[in-house]
Amino acid sequence: YKMACGKIQAEESDDHLLGKDQEESAKNKTYQRYKIRWLMLCALFLLNLTNGIMWLTYAPIPGKSAQFFNVTPDGVDWFSISFFITSLVVGLFAIFSLDTFGLSPSVLAGAVLNSLGALLKLVGSIPAVHSDALQQHNAGFAIAMIGQILTAAAQPFLLYAPTKFAMFWFGEKERTMATSLTSMANPLGIAVAFLVSPRVVSKPDDIFTLSWIFLIPTVIGSISAFLTFWRSKPPTPPSRSAVHKEESFFKGIKKVFKQKSFLVLLVVWGFGAGQMNSLLTLLPQILCPFGYPDTFSGLWIGMMIVCGLVGAFVASVIMDYTKRFDEVTKLAFACAILCNIWGLQVFNRPGQEANVAVSFCLFGFFAFIMMPGCLELGVEVTYPVPEATSSGLLWSSAQIFGAVLTFVGPFAAQPLSPSLSDVEQCSISGSVTPKDFTFTLITYLCAGTLAFLLFVLLFHPKYKRQMLEKKESLAPVDKDLQEEIE
Repeated sequence: YKMACGKIQAEESDDHLLGKDQEESAKNKTYQRYKIRWLMLCALFLLNLTNGIMWLTYAPIPGKSAQFFNVTPDGVDWFSISFFITSLVVGLFAIFSLDTFGLSPSVLAGAVLNSLGALLKLVGSIPAVHSDALQQHNAGFAIAMIGQILTAAAQPFLLYAPTKFAMFWFGEKERTMATSLTSMANPLGIAVAFLVSPRVVSKPDDIFTLSWIFLIPTVIGSISAFLTFWRSKPPTPPSRSAVHKEESFFKGIKKVFKQKSFLVLLVVWGFGAGQMNSLLTLLPQILCPFGYPDTFSGLWIGMMIVCGLVGAFVASVIMDYTKRFDEVTKLAFACAILCNIWGLQVFNRPGQEANVAVSFCLFGFFAFIMMPGCLELGVEVTYPVPEATSSGLLWSSAQIFGAVLTFVGPFAAQPLSPSLSDVEQCSISGSVTPKDFTFTLITYLCAGTLAFLLFVLLFHPKYKRQMLEKKESLAPVDKDLQEEIE
């Protein structure tokens, strides 16, 4: 660890001296970035990746999952809905933990919960648990649901950490990139689930094999976290803003809800991310009535997220160097809506595989740019409130919108036209009743357009963190600047 960090004196590694070391570093105008931050980034990336896999393991194969667990397709949707609810309930405690106890214990707690949940999901898929005697009581479904709830409880500890991790371990021109990579790992995990699940599970009993496949990287991620997250902060800070005195948890919560810009961001990001989460859960059910099987939807949903990762990374580099978070995010939001309109024109027409695939990829490319943009904007407009508070509240908002949209979406779907009875693939995929989700998607589009207008007209941020970092001197902040930050 010390070799990776570079020159660290023995006394500097003591946690009780950490604050003193950082204050002294600030006075001497010395900052340092440690090589171990890249190993920590890989560990946090893998943790969020596997947590995303755990989230939507069964969503790409709703019919086969329903048969395996002896429930309806709506019952399979509850694996996702329970994730929203649990992570929302645990969210405030995760924010408190990150702000009070620090990055290291919080991330390690998430790692343990993630692995325990994955292990229980494996136990819930053991063939013996699905014997006739136990199947009558849905024992496998109950055990798998408990595992799902544990992985959901892990999510806030892992997903709320990237902005805080980037702040304390990365330099000014690396923060957005670090936030993007570690945050985008979660939807990338969802992409892995959509790509792997339909190909491994050709019959319901294959879910046991799938559980083994997904358990292995989850355990590896937890082990890597214990090997790298030994401390919450480096001995020497990487930038001026990393030395700031953070608000207390309760004071920070109270302060952010007085910020008009953050409240707008809370609604806009909450709806945008919540709609994406809902679509990822429901898309196989949306596409199968029009002749698109699980393998097709899984492949191109996965590619949509991969394209989103590319878009988010490119945009992160641009935002790191230009600091144009607001402009880049709003432009990406507008392009995502245009792609959404195109996708709405083609998804409900059989035989449009190429158009559906391209619209998915372009939508993912632009939509996922909002993730690093909004998370960094949340930190900027609420500074010096702790980073975990702003990002945690943004993710909690997304969970609320996601749960509501996922629950309400199927109810807004209409009966499928009889003319498509020979085309639909839902019956082939399993016990899924085909429905026409066109009205649901139109409603999503209208609400998304309204959220975009709200974003453009009412969101005018002040970059408070950047104001502080522009000060060349490390002397106390002048009165005018302090008023702007407050």
